[in-house]
Amino acid sequence: MTDTFLLHFPVLAIARDGVLNSVNDEQELCTASRHALVSGYFRGLTLIDSCGRSWIVDRARKIASVNRLVGWLGFGLIRVKLCLRINGHLNVDQAKTLVLGAVDRCPEQWEGALDGIKAIKDRIARAGSIQSLVQIFIGEA
Repeated sequence: MTDTFLLHFPVLAIARDGVLNSVNDEQELCTASRHALVSGYFRGLTLIDSCGRSWIVDRARKIASVNRLVGWLGFGLIRVKLCLRINGHLNVDQAKTLVLGAVDRCPEQWEGALDGIKAIKDRIARAGSIQSLVQIFIGEA
């Protein structure tokens, strides 16, 4: 098990249901709603960092409340500690396959995208590096 400090940001986070998000830094990755933690969002989450390494989240646990007043009402954000397992180093084609699979599993996330789902898939297919693949989703998801 390793810690999030080994990740090279930004990263792509792919949930089991295919929801895909770009994450700019460790603080953003490790700040979540209580619901996300309780519902198991982090369990099995796949992360692809900017160096092409793939990670799997094995466990997540609360380490602190971010905003206590709102948290007391049940809507608060928390900080979580993630236990990561390296899943291998991906070349750009392997990373594109993972990302395209996520888009296919959750097309409703991209139906409202500016250019539509076909344009997103075309941009993924044209990505020439892991960094350019990650950049597609900065500000998209």
